[in-house]
Amino acid sequence: MDDAADEVETERLIANYLRSILSCPELQAGLMPPGRRAWFEGFVHRSVEGALLQDRRDGLARVWKIYETTVIDDGVVPAVTEIICLANDADGKEERRGWAYTAREMERTFLKDRADIREIFESAIASKSIEIWKRYPAWYGRRNVAPNLESVARQRTTAVRFLPLFDQNDPLLRTLLNDDVAEIRHVAAIRLAASTPDADDQDLLDGLLNAAADREWIWSLADHFDNMRCGCHDAFLMLERFGVRAKAAAPFLKAELAKLQSDSDSESEWFGRPLLARLDNKGEQNSWKSVLMNLS
Repeated sequence: MDDAADEVETERLIANYLRSILSCPELQAGLMPPGRRAWFEGFVHRSVEGALLQDRRDGLARVWKIYETTVIDDGVVPAVTEIICLANDADGKEERRGWAYTAREMERTFLKDRADIREIFESAIASKSIEIWKRYPAWYGRRNVAPNLESVARQRTTAVRFLPLFDQNDPLLRTLLNDDVAEIRHVAAIRLAASTPDADDQDLLDGLLNAAADREWIWSLADHFDNMRCGCHDAFLMLERFGVRAKAAAPFLKAELAKLQSDSDSESEWFGRPLLARLDNKGEQNSWKSVLMNLS
Protein backbone atom coordinates (compact mmCIF):
# COMPACT_ATOMS: atom_id res chain seq x y z
CA MET A 1 0.00 0.00 0.00
CA ASP A 2 1.48 3.40 -0.99
CA ASP A 3 1.60 6.39 1.36
CA ALA A 4 -1.54 8.04 0.00
CA ALA A 5 -3.58 4.86 0.25
CA ASP A 6 -2.24 4.19 3.73
CA GLU A 7 -3.26 7.68 4.85
CA VAL A 8 -6.77 7.17 3.48
CA GLU A 9 -7.04 3.84 5.29
CA THR A 10 -5.82 5.40 8.54
CA GLU A 11 -8.43 8.15 8.32
CA ARG A 12 -11.12 5.56 7.62
CA LEU A 13 -10.13 3.61 10.72
CA ILE A 14 -10.05 6.77 12.84
CA ALA A 15 -13.54 7.73 11.62
CA ASN A 16 -14.84 4.29 12.54
CA TYR A 17 -13.43 4.54 16.07
CA LEU A 18 -14.69 8.09 16.62
CA ARG A 19 -18.19 7.70 15.20
CA SER A 20 -19.73 6.54 18.46
CA ILE A 21 -18.00 8.89 20.90
CA LEU A 22 -18.53 12.00 18.77
CA SER A 23 -22.24 11.28 18.33
CA CYS A 24 -22.79 10.49 22.00
CA PRO A 25 -25.42 12.86 23.48
CA GLU A 26 -23.56 13.00 26.81
CA LEU A 27 -20.58 14.68 25.10
CA GLN A 28 -22.28 17.33 23.00
CA ALA A 29 -21.12 20.95 22.78
CA GLY A 30 -23.62 22.43 25.21
CA LEU A 31 -22.31 20.19 27.98
CA MET A 32 -18.71 21.41 27.57
CA PRO A 33 -17.21 24.87 28.17
CA PRO A 34 -17.12 27.17 25.13
CA GLY A 35 -14.65 25.94 22.53
CA ARG A 36 -14.00 22.64 24.30
CA ARG A 37 -16.11 20.47 21.99
CA ALA A 38 -13.97 21.43 18.98
CA TRP A 39 -10.84 20.83 21.05
CA PHE A 40 -12.20 17.47 22.21
CA GLU A 41 -12.78 16.33 18.62
CA GLY A 42 -9.16 17.09 17.80
CA PHE A 43 -8.01 15.41 21.00
CA VAL A 44 -9.71 12.07 20.38
CA HIS A 45 -8.63 12.17 16.72
CA ARG A 46 -4.99 12.62 17.82
CA SER A 47 -5.41 9.87 20.40
CA VAL A 48 -6.58 7.23 17.92
CA GLU A 49 -4.21 8.40 15.19
CA GLY A 50 -1.31 8.11 17.62
CA ALA A 51 -2.31 4.57 18.53
CA LEU A 52 -2.52 3.57 14.86
CA LEU A 53 0.82 5.19 14.05
CA GLN A 54 2.37 3.24 16.93
CA ASP A 55 1.02 0.17 15.15
CA ARG A 56 -0.89 -0.74 18.31
CA ARG A 57 -3.75 -2.33 16.38
CA ASP A 58 -3.76 -5.65 18.21
CA GLY A 59 -6.41 -5.31 20.89
CA LEU A 60 -6.97 -1.66 20.00
CA ALA A 61 -10.75 -2.04 19.72
CA ARG A 62 -10.93 -3.59 23.20
CA VAL A 63 -8.88 -0.85 24.87
CA TRP A 64 -10.72 1.86 22.95
CA LYS A 65 -14.10 0.56 24.13
CA ILE A 66 -12.95 0.79 27.78
CA TYR A 67 -11.49 4.24 27.22
CA GLU A 68 -14.55 5.49 25.35
CA THR A 69 -16.91 4.24 28.07
CA THR A 70 -14.78 5.84 30.78
CA VAL A 71 -14.83 9.24 29.09
CA ILE A 72 -18.58 9.09 28.42
CA ASP A 73 -19.46 7.95 31.94
CA ASP A 74 -17.05 10.15 33.91
CA GLY A 75 -16.47 13.25 31.78
CA VAL A 76 -13.20 14.25 30.12
CA VAL A 77 -11.36 15.70 33.13
CA PRO A 78 -12.26 13.00 35.70
CA ALA A 79 -11.58 10.21 33.19
CA VAL A 80 -8.13 11.44 32.20
CA THR A 81 -7.00 12.37 35.72
CA GLU A 82 -8.13 8.98 37.06
CA ILE A 83 -6.37 7.09 34.25
CA ILE A 84 -3.11 8.99 34.84
CA CYS A 85 -3.37 8.47 38.60
CA LEU A 86 -4.05 4.74 38.32
CA ALA A 87 -1.30 4.29 35.75
CA ASN A 88 1.32 6.06 37.88
CA ASP A 89 0.32 5.67 41.53
CA ALA A 90 -2.01 2.73 42.04
CA ASP A 91 -2.36 1.13 45.45
CA GLY A 92 -2.13 -2.61 46.05
CA LYS A 93 -5.86 -3.21 45.74
CA GLU A 94 -6.01 -1.41 42.42
CA GLU A 95 -3.04 -3.42 41.19
CA ARG A 96 -4.56 -6.76 42.23
CA ARG A 97 -7.91 -6.01 40.63
CA GLY A 98 -6.29 -5.12 37.33
CA TRP A 99 -7.46 -1.50 37.32
CA ALA A 100 -3.91 -0.18 37.19
CA TYR A 101 -3.00 -2.50 34.31
CA THR A 102 -6.01 -1.33 32.31
CA ALA A 103 -5.17 2.32 33.05
CA ARG A 104 -1.61 1.80 31.82
CA GLU A 105 -2.98 0.26 28.64
CA MET A 106 -5.16 3.31 28.06
CA GLU A 107 -2.38 5.76 28.90
CA ARG A 108 0.15 3.96 26.71
CA THR A 109 -2.28 3.70 23.80
CA PHE A 110 -4.30 6.91 23.80
CA LEU A 111 -2.67 9.46 26.12
CA LYS A 112 0.74 9.96 24.55
CA ASP A 113 0.38 13.65 23.66
CA ARG A 114 1.73 15.51 26.68
CA ALA A 115 0.43 18.87 25.50
CA ASP A 116 -3.11 17.46 25.46
CA ILE A 117 -2.82 16.02 28.97
CA ARG A 118 -1.46 19.28 30.31
CA GLU A 119 -4.34 21.17 28.69
CA ILE A 120 -6.84 18.94 30.47
CA PHE A 121 -5.00 19.20 33.79
CA GLU A 122 -4.76 22.98 33.56
CA SER A 123 -8.48 23.28 32.84
CA ALA A 124 -9.18 21.32 36.03
CA ILE A 125 -6.72 23.30 38.16
CA ALA A 126 -7.92 26.69 36.92
CA SER A 127 -11.64 25.99 37.48
CA LYS A 128 -12.32 26.47 41.19
CA SER A 129 -16.04 27.17 40.94
CA ILE A 130 -18.22 24.18 41.67
CA GLU A 131 -20.96 25.83 39.58
CA ILE A 132 -18.74 25.63 36.50
CA TRP A 133 -18.13 21.93 37.13
CA LYS A 134 -21.87 21.34 37.47
CA ARG A 135 -22.70 23.36 34.36
CA TYR A 136 -20.47 21.32 32.05
CA PRO A 137 -20.76 17.63 33.05
CA ALA A 138 -19.32 16.33 29.77
CA TRP A 139 -16.06 18.06 30.59
CA TYR A 140 -15.87 18.34 34.37
CA GLY A 141 -18.38 16.04 36.00
CA ARG A 142 -19.63 12.51 36.14
CA ARG A 143 -22.83 11.81 34.28
CA ASN A 144 -24.63 10.21 37.23
CA VAL A 145 -23.01 12.01 40.19
CA ALA A 146 -23.02 15.80 40.44
CA PRO A 147 -19.67 17.35 41.45
CA ASN A 148 -19.34 18.59 45.03
CA LEU A 149 -16.69 20.55 46.90
CA GLU A 150 -14.81 17.40 47.89
CA SER A 151 -14.79 15.86 44.41
CA VAL A 152 -13.71 19.11 42.75
CA ALA A 153 -10.85 19.55 45.23
CA ARG A 154 -9.80 15.93 44.67
CA GLN A 155 -9.75 16.25 40.89
CA ARG A 156 -7.81 19.51 41.04
CA THR A 157 -5.33 18.01 43.51
CA THR A 158 -4.76 14.97 41.28
CA ALA A 159 -4.11 17.23 38.32
CA VAL A 160 -1.53 19.18 40.35
CA ARG A 161 0.19 16.00 41.51
CA PHE A 162 0.76 14.75 37.98
CA LEU A 163 1.28 18.03 36.15
CA PRO A 164 5.10 17.76 36.53
CA LEU A 165 5.08 14.43 34.67
CA PHE A 166 4.89 16.62 31.61
CA ASP A 167 7.01 19.58 32.76
CA GLN A 168 9.09 19.42 35.96
CA ASN A 169 9.29 23.22 36.10
CA ASP A 170 5.75 24.06 35.07
CA PRO A 171 5.19 27.73 35.98
CA LEU A 172 1.63 26.98 37.04
CA LEU A 173 2.94 25.25 40.18
CA ARG A 174 4.29 28.47 41.67
CA THR A 175 0.85 30.08 41.55
CA LEU A 176 -0.63 27.19 43.55
CA LEU A 177 1.33 27.84 46.74
CA ASN A 178 -1.54 30.18 47.68
CA ASP A 179 -4.44 28.04 46.50
CA ASP A 180 -7.60 27.85 48.59
CA VAL A 181 -7.24 24.07 48.99
CA ALA A 182 -4.59 23.07 51.55
CA GLU A 183 -3.69 19.80 49.84
CA ILE A 184 -3.07 21.61 46.56
CA ARG A 185 -0.70 24.00 48.36
CA HIS A 186 1.10 21.02 49.92
CA VAL A 187 1.44 19.14 46.64
CA ALA A 188 2.68 22.22 44.80
CA ALA A 189 5.33 22.82 47.48
CA ILE A 190 6.65 19.26 47.24
CA ARG A 191 6.67 19.30 43.44
CA LEU A 192 8.50 22.62 43.34
CA ALA A 193 11.06 21.50 45.94
CA ALA A 194 11.71 18.29 44.01
CA SER A 195 12.70 20.29 40.92
CA THR A 196 14.56 23.10 42.72
CA PRO A 197 18.19 22.24 43.56
CA ASP A 198 19.53 23.99 46.66
CA ALA A 199 16.17 25.54 47.41
CA ASP A 200 16.35 28.90 49.20
CA ASP A 201 12.89 30.30 48.60
CA GLN A 202 11.09 31.42 51.78
CA ASP A 203 7.60 30.95 50.30
CA LEU A 204 8.54 27.42 49.30
CA LEU A 205 10.05 26.69 52.72
CA ASP A 206 6.89 27.97 54.42
CA GLY A 207 4.80 25.79 52.11
CA LEU A 208 6.81 22.69 52.96
CA LEU A 209 6.60 23.41 56.69
CA ASN A 210 2.83 23.68 56.46
CA ALA A 211 2.71 20.43 54.47
CA ALA A 212 4.94 18.70 57.05
CA ALA A 213 2.73 19.90 59.91
CA ASP A 214 -0.47 18.59 58.29
CA ARG A 215 -0.93 14.88 59.00
CA GLU A 216 -4.29 14.58 57.26
CA TRP A 217 -3.25 14.26 53.63
CA ILE A 218 -1.69 11.62 51.37
CA TRP A 219 1.04 12.25 48.83
CA SER A 220 1.27 8.79 47.27
CA LEU A 221 -1.60 6.30 47.31
CA ALA A 222 0.82 3.46 46.65
CA ASP A 223 3.12 4.43 49.54
CA HIS A 224 0.23 4.93 51.92
CA PHE A 225 -1.20 1.53 51.06
CA ASP A 226 2.18 -0.17 51.48
CA ASN A 227 3.43 1.46 54.70
CA MET A 228 0.96 4.13 55.89
CA ARG A 229 3.28 6.88 54.73
CA CYS A 230 1.53 10.27 54.56
CA GLY A 231 2.16 13.53 52.79
CA CYS A 232 3.72 15.12 55.88
CA HIS A 233 6.56 12.58 55.66
CA ASP A 234 7.34 13.45 52.05
CA ALA A 235 7.28 17.15 52.88
CA PHE A 236 9.67 16.48 55.75
CA LEU A 237 12.09 14.72 53.41
CA MET A 238 11.98 17.62 50.95
CA LEU A 239 13.07 20.00 53.68
CA GLU A 240 16.57 18.55 53.49
CA ARG A 241 17.01 20.58 50.30
CA PHE A 242 17.10 23.70 52.44
CA GLY A 243 19.89 22.45 54.73
CA VAL A 244 21.08 25.13 57.14
CA ARG A 245 18.70 27.60 55.52
CA ALA A 246 15.97 25.79 57.43
CA LYS A 247 17.32 27.28 60.66
CA ALA A 248 14.11 29.14 61.47
CA ALA A 249 12.25 25.85 61.29
CA ALA A 250 14.69 24.03 63.61
CA PRO A 251 12.39 23.78 66.67
CA PHE A 252 9.59 22.23 64.64
CA LEU A 253 11.92 19.85 62.79
CA LYS A 254 13.70 18.79 65.97
CA ALA A 255 10.36 17.93 67.55
CA GLU A 256 9.40 15.88 64.51
CA LEU A 257 12.71 14.02 64.55
CA ALA A 258 12.31 13.28 68.25
CA LYS A 259 8.85 11.92 67.59
CA LEU A 260 10.15 9.64 64.86
CA GLN A 261 12.93 8.43 67.16
CA SER A 262 10.51 7.48 69.91
CA ASP A 263 9.91 3.76 70.27
CA SER A 264 6.33 4.51 71.24
CA ASP A 265 5.67 6.26 67.95
CA SER A 266 3.56 3.90 65.84
CA GLU A 267 4.98 5.46 62.68
CA SER A 268 8.55 4.59 63.65
CA GLU A 269 8.42 0.97 62.55
CA TRP A 270 6.84 1.74 59.19
CA PHE A 271 8.41 5.02 58.24
CA GLY A 272 10.42 6.65 61.02
CA ARG A 273 13.44 4.37 60.93
CA PRO A 274 13.94 4.49 57.16
CA LEU A 275 13.56 8.27 57.31
CA LEU A 276 16.09 8.62 60.09
CA ALA A 277 18.52 6.37 58.23
CA ARG A 278 18.22 8.58 55.19
CA LEU A 279 18.68 11.77 57.18
CA ASP A 280 21.68 10.28 58.96
CA ASN A 281 23.34 9.94 55.55
CA LYS A 282 25.15 6.77 56.64
CA GLY A 283 26.51 8.37 59.78
CA GLU A 284 28.45 11.19 58.12
CA GLN A 285 29.03 14.16 60.42
CA ASN A 286 27.84 16.69 57.84
CA SER A 287 24.52 14.95 57.22
CA TRP A 288 21.39 17.05 57.03
CA LYS A 289 20.12 15.64 60.30
CA SER A 290 23.41 16.35 62.09
CA VAL A 291 23.49 19.93 60.86
CA LEU A 292 19.85 20.47 61.75
CA MET A 293 20.12 19.05 65.26
CA ASN A 294 23.00 21.43 66.00
CA LEU A 295 21.13 24.56 64.92
CA SER A 296 20.51 26.99 67.74
